[in-house]
Amino acid sequence: MKKIIPIALLFVVAFTSCKDEETTPDPTPLTTKQKLQHKWNIVSIIDHNYVGATTTPDYTDTIDIGVGGYADFRTDDNMYSNINGDLDTLSYQIINDNALSMNGELYVINELSTNKFILTYEERTDTPYYNNVISFDR
Repeated sequence: MKKIIPIALLFVVAFTSCKDEETTPDPTPLTTKQKLQHKWNIVSIIDHNYVGATTTPDYTDTIDIGVGGYADFRTDDNMYSNINGDLDTLSYQIINDNALSMNGELYVINELSTNKFILTYEERTDTPYYNNVISFDR
């Protein structure tokens, strides 16, 4: 009986120390469209205004977005927004990982993750020249 206990313990230790060799595959990375298609809280809209075609802003405004401002990018290729109580709908199209078009206007995607999104719109063809930097979070 004394020989059976050490052999049984050795068997238990050897059997429990074996681990499963299965590996889980890496999840497929999300596309730009998949990351974008959510309801985003608008954190801020900053308007940089320029005199002429200079690259240094003459002055900067922060646009009032009101309480609960949001932009909801949906699968129907429309963005539904609420800014300071004004509801709006714009069509959008992903150009590439760094740009999208909303109602025909080009926006640069500065950052897009699962919880942070920053867009820039530049007006450089007609005065007044400006940049809008729009920040979102989830």
